[in-house]
Amino acid sequence: MKNKKNIIKLGNRIDSAIDSKDIQALKDCISLSQEMELKKNLSNDEKALLFYFMGNAWADLDQLLNYKDCSWLYRRPEFEKAIIYYRKVIELDGLSESTRMNILVQNYTNLGNMFGQAGRIVAAINYWEIALSINENFGMALCNIAHGLIYYTEMLYDESHRMIMLKKAYKLLKNSIDCPSIHENAKNTFQYDIRKIKSILKEEYLESELTFKKFSLGRSKKESEYRTWIIENKLFLNPLNDILNNSVVSHVRIPAYPDSDSEIIRTAFRQHPDTCQTCKILQ
Repeated sequence: MKNKKNIIKLGNRIDSAIDSKDIQALKDCISLSQEMELKKNLSNDEKALLFYFMGNAWADLDQLLNYKDCSWLYRRPEFEKAIIYYRKVIELDGLSESTRMNILVQNYTNLGNMFGQAGRIVAAINYWEIALSINENFGMALCNIAHGLIYYTEMLYDESHRMIMLKKAYKLLKNSIDCPSIHENAKNTFQYDIRKIKSILKEEYLESELTFKKFSLGRSKKESEYRTWIIENKLFLNPLNDILNNSVVSHVRIPAYPDSDSEIIRTAFRQHPDTCQTCKILQ
């Protein structure tokens, strides 16, 4: 019990340091947490709490030191340390239900935030969805998915895909923005997201239900099962597979074939879908 009280006290110090943007105070908290990490009598629940706070401290320090200048670079020691400690929480076994529903959910959400800040939006969505698999009503994870989808749409070439993703984001925000887990600063960001979506798409479309034509997944049972497995594991090239488990994602609209006499360009274009598929698997 004493260990837990000291860890909670440390977490409060970390929160105060980030609120005041006090870099030295954060560094002091990190030093103290590293001393606490060496204790051998910590339970896994206590380790989860400590590692979660340590991840927060490193993430906050990364934001204060690097966010404006190089937030997309991976080679940032603070960024790497934050991910290491968030992943340490995930590796712990036998966590209590209370720790799973509170610390583990927030831990997955923050881990998703780290990847989102670095431009790894597909990986970020995956971590936010894992958080929701533990607590489907966790508002921060729901709204972060929506916020991430808005960013995702800026990289899509297909207008219909953009519309569907923005519609999905709008519904997530509308249904989740008043959840008690939403921080005030985050709520302001999500309210801006709603206004942004409304400025792009008509409210009539946003409020309507999404319906899709059912497509065949193959002529044989084996092919159908294989394609169903691909859909469930989000491996289709279609970016909608990152938000939908529907047969429509098995149909990919590839950009127009390049009008070029260069065999190098034409060969590279033919290889593009395979390259993207490989990247999704590695992601």
